[in-house]
Amino acid sequence: MRTLVQVGWRARTVDGTHPGSSTIAVDRTAVSHALAAARHRERWADEWSQDVEESRRPARLNDARRYYSTTGGESADPVSVFTAADGEEVSSATPGTPCLHLEPRFRLVRVLDADGREEGVIRSEGIVPGVRYVMRRNGYLVWVFSVRSIVRKRHTLEPADGETWTFDTPFFWWQHLTGTACGVPKLVGYVGPTKRVWLMWIEPGRDTHDLLAAVAFMHRKWWRW
Repeated sequence: MRTLVQVGWRARTVDGTHPGSSTIAVDRTAVSHALAAARHRERWADEWSQDVEESRRPARLNDARRYYSTTGGESADPVSVFTAADGEEVSSATPGTPCLHLEPRFRLVRVLDADGREEGVIRSEGIVPGVRYVMRRNGYLVWVFSVRSIVRKRHTLEPADGETWTFDTPFFWWQHLTGTACGVPKLVGYVGPTKRVWLMWIEPGRDTHDLLAAVAFMHRKWWRW
């Protein structure tokens, strides 16, 4: 059963109606899973530190901001992104601060901010479907997202203005999520404890809505693959 929680987006109930301009349907189970995942952070951090050379791990990552994305239970699989301070309890009543929401439509995905304003539109482009996606804002290119491996584990994000990112998504749900720029990890995270939840930390100054939109879109594609 889906419960409406006051978090700042325009929601739709199961029958497609809009209960109000400042609510969104949040899966209580997904939020509970995000809370459980947050409690595993210390164990995960120790494991991750063994996987990445100390010299390549940015010191500022210790001050990284925590985010989590959740896929909805609807057939279109919308995605919501929230932020919460380290140590902050996350629950269905207090899911954290909403950042953005991906609203799938026919052949496109709308990127909405916390107030429901459109920040861009994501579409598939290119000869081969499902390999190259582009986000545009008011007709202008924001970024290009490309699948770089047959098993869809590696991806690249090429912003119109900025550094190119390389993302490695988990092949198995218990593996880690990493995002690197200039060969250095700038985003780290993991799945769990269900595939509908991604928990991540992003280096300060790099956690833009455009980047969050790309990660949320990647989460949705990964979930649907």
